[in-house]
Amino acid sequence: MEIQDLLNFNRLNQTSNDQKSARSDFQRDFDRLIFSSPFRRLQNKTQVFPLPGSVFVHNRLTHTLEVSTVGRSLATLCSWDFVPNHVNDFENAMHWGNAVAAACLAHDIGNPPFGHSGEAAISKFFFNHLQSYWFKDLSNEQKNDFLQFDGNANTFRVLTHSYPTKRPFGFGLTYTVLASLIKYPWASSDTQESKFGYFQSEKETFYQLYQHHSLINHVNKFFRHPFVYILEAADDICYTVIDIEDAHKLKIVNTNQVKDWFLQLLDTPFQNETLSELQSIDDANEQIAFLRGRAIHQLILDCKSVFCEQKNQLLDGEKILSLMEQLNPFRQKIVNEIKKFSYNFIYNDKRVIEIEMAGKQILGGLLEELIEGWFESEQNPKDRFAQKIVSLIPKQFQLTLEHSNYDKILHIVDFVSGMTDLFAVELFQKLKGYTFPKFS
Repeated sequence: MEIQDLLNFNRLNQTSNDQKSARSDFQRDFDRLIFSSPFRRLQNKTQVFPLPGSVFVHNRLTHTLEVSTVGRSLATLCSWDFVPNHVNDFENAMHWGNAVAAACLAHDIGNPPFGHSGEAAISKFFFNHLQSYWFKDLSNEQKNDFLQFDGNANTFRVLTHSYPTKRPFGFGLTYTVLASLIKYPWASSDTQESKFGYFQSEKETFYQLYQHHSLINHVNKFFRHPFVYILEAADDICYTVIDIEDAHKLKIVNTNQVKDWFLQLLDTPFQNETLSELQSIDDANEQIAFLRGRAIHQLILDCKSVFCEQKNQLLDGEKILSLMEQLNPFRQKIVNEIKKFSYNFIYNDKRVIEIEMAGKQILGGLLEELIEGWFESEQNPKDRFAQKIVSLIPKQFQLTLEHSNYDKILHIVDFVSGMTDLFAVELFQKLKGYTFPKFS
């Protein structure tokens, strides 16, 4: 891959490239995403903790906005050293920052309700229905898409799929922004790993994107766009630091421990300056917020250095460790301590486990009602209750008898995975008879 190939302004649905606009192509991508319904729905999707009332913690929307901000800063810094002697450094830096910021906005759009446990809940449902008549005749590749359901692949589908009643090619984003999102450039059937980048339904779109973006190495293998490492680092920085801040607000970790971690993440001169400024802040939460900002800034600088040091490997398509796994040894030690604490005491907190268990029941229950109802309505058109179930599915997710079972199931999964936590809970309760509609 050549440096000039990093930025590709073409779009999946593009007919011409001579459109004049006050915004750059990547800014247009950013705007399309931030004004979209799937993006807005992130405000009611769990990040880690369920919304605990008076104590404000992050949801998917606030997390995504923060990742986008960090990604823009990191990408802009990287551009200065990665592309030396560029004819227009400022324009190039703007393009890098806007492209990565847009990709960061989209990186969680395909995640289902109830955090990462939602992915596991969807997979679990299909494992329990391996012998169902509507599932058993699918190809192994198609089955794997559901048995290993992954939010990353679902994000690519949401952004590129031509849904009934919607415009073709989804959001019509640029090749660079789409490529910057694909952490795992392979299908579910091509790997033993649990993560993958696209469903069988988007295989042709994926191939088109990668072939036009020069993301094929010398042994004819697809590889990550270098911007993926920047997006991944921005995400990693945010959840490493900000999940601890949320845990502090919820009194899972004490103030002194968080202050110690965040201060140790800083270089010594920066540490002394920060300690001096910290003395003027009395409120504990404000102290942690101040330190959080400093810690994020330090990690951005570190990741920028790692990224630029591996310029040749990135352009050659070599797989490297994530940027956050290549920090200096002392900083890496502190990051690992924070992550270990997070795993043991945050992600296994009672409130987090409760939302995971609820998600398993709710998403499994919704899929059971909707999928069984859909196929029952096809086999028995006179089944009144099955027809009523189908009427609950929005038109953009409904397909005809001529479509394959794979496509029908995938469209119902689209509907469920796009729900907010609250909508999923309310629909589940109504379908299962736990609550009743209000009558006037």
